[in-house]
Amino acid sequence: MIPADYIYALGEEGDKNNPTVILVHGLGGNRYTNYPLAEMFLQKGYNVLTYDQRSSNENTAQYTTFGYWEKYDLIDYIDYVYSHAPEQVIGIWGTSFGGATAGLAMGDKDVENKVDFLILDCPVSDMKWMVEEEMRKMDIGLPISYMTFCGNIINKMELGFSYDDANVCDKIADIEIPVLVINSEADTLTPQFMGQEIYDSIQNEEIKMIWTVTDSEHTEIWLDHNQEYREKVQELLNFTK
Repeated sequence: MIPADYIYALGEEGDKNNPTVILVHGLGGNRYTNYPLAEMFLQKGYNVLTYDQRSSNENTAQYTTFGYWEKYDLIDYIDYVYSHAPEQVIGIWGTSFGGATAGLAMGDKDVENKVDFLILDCPVSDMKWMVEEEMRKMDIGLPISYMTFCGNIINKMELGFSYDDANVCDKIADIEIPVLVINSEADTLTPQFMGQEIYDSIQNEEIKMIWTVTDSEHTEIWLDHNQEYREKVQELLNFTK
């Protein structure tokens, strides 16, 4: 079960045949932490679907996999929205590891063909780097490369995928829909280079945008630069079909 809230655009009465944005939260968040962003999109006339990712809030899945298995839940919701509004705009907004979920889902061309824009806020680009960073914090005296090698084998055996399978840059390189990457030089959880390497990996120069601030902590750009955030999102929306 993937708990979700489906919120209709302001002024609409139960009409799913509207432009819709699916919001994907990060680690430690849930579908409710997306509500401030939901309000912005609702005011623009978009329906909003916000859901609990695996191992978050009311979602009882045991593991978080930095977007690998979570991408299938997002794909299910994309298909759900598309079935109700096949001629309408569908957008995805993902933050932190929710950005990884969104980016990995776009690796499926059939899925990408149903989506019209993508916004990645302080996204995770590489599961391997995140795992290695946690290992460094453990400081148990073993070489990071050795622990990564062993962890990768266990991950493959227990969860059915390798760290490299969860690399967003590899999946998003051929994307052909407008993409906005948002990041901060002050972010220490998903450092600036992660958003930058996602942006750099996208081959089509005409459909990608990046906005980097200097001073915001992880996922706090919405709070620190609210008006400019809204303007950057609107700039992206102007490119959607």
